[in-house]
Amino acid sequence: MKPSPLPPLLATSIDAQHLDLHDNAPSLILCPGCGTWRHLKRRMIRPHRPDGTTRCSNSARLVTLDITIEQWQAKLAKTRTKLNDEGVDTGSRHGTRVKRQRTEPAPAVSQLVPAPPTAETTRQAYAAHRAACAACTGRKNCIDGERLADAYARRLRQEPRLRQVQARQDQQQRTVDRRRALQQPVRRASEWAAVRPAVKRADEQRTPSGPTVSDYRGPGLPLKTPA
Repeated sequence: MKPSPLPPLLATSIDAQHLDLHDNAPSLILCPGCGTWRHLKRRMIRPHRPDGTTRCSNSARLVTLDITIEQWQAKLAKTRTKLNDEGVDTGSRHGTRVKRQRTEPAPAVSQLVPAPPTAETTRQAYAAHRAACAACTGRKNCIDGERLADAYARRLRQEPRLRQVQARQDQQQRTVDRRRALQQPVRRASEWAAVRPAVKRADEQRTPSGPTVSDYRGPGLPLKTPA
């Protein structure tokens, strides 16, 4: 695979959230060209086509990993610290009055389908935990707080790829819907052609063989409108 003519990317100059470096696991990078997560193969961004047709301009671009996994984890920890600073401090909690609301009927079991987590929902869960946890103060987290912070940072890295997958699925569904809309008139015409002989025979059987008198005529039926 021939490297891209673009200048190599330095891992130390890349946001820690845009890298994923672990022992015994493939290294990942958020492609600066298309914003999707891609594997690093032989220190190069693996060639890819985000839209399925056009090759990304950053395909096969060299990436210089001038950073160790420990250093990357330390940079990522700074992101957690920033999240802690943005979270609600426990000292600002105060009592609030609880307003009773009308209890809504519980949904059916078949309706209890959990929505997939997003970066926003994981951030809200992390902020809610810090607001309620007495052990999470300042820049310190409890075990659950660390777990939620890790989940939020991981979800931030995965969000662009998930949005791309969702957009592709939506496009495929729209294509299927348009195809069905185009096929519907043809299907109806073929269905009508299949039953037309039977309908014609039924109409012929209902056709009277001679002159008849309507069933609604007779001496008991008023023929004039009352004055």
